[in-house]
Amino acid sequence: MKQLALFSCSFASEPPESIAFAEVRSRPSDVPLVVADGLGVNSPALLIQLRRVGLRPDLILFADTGSEKHETYGYLQARREWLRAAGFPDLIVVRHRGVRVPDRSLEDQCLRTGTLPSLACGRRSCSLKW
Repeated sequence: MKQLALFSCSFASEPPESIAFAEVRSRPSDVPLVVADGLGVNSPALLIQLRRVGLRPDLILFADTGSEKHETYGYLQARREWLRAAGFPDLIVVRHRGVRVPDRSLEDQCLRTGTLPSLACGRRSCSLKW
């Protein structure tokens, strides 16, 4: 399987407040447009704007920590219906399945290790793992 190149958003110093849609449009044709959808308020705003400017994501991913609020899981179907109506690809739910430890959710990991989620410390790394 061919490894796809990634659209680099690395910056020499601090990242800019935003990346212009023109920059996204000008990415190489073999670089997919992947949206990380947290099912919060920022993700639908981005998806609505992508639709308005005529940009269609190639993949839309939701990193499920296994510890989301019940309302979040209830919202999945509504989001999928909107994506379908917008002509966007279906939302793909990804989950971490550990090989060495049996944690099935972020909550399991926190209870096992006696720690708080990284968000409690001002960081946002849960989606990287889960």
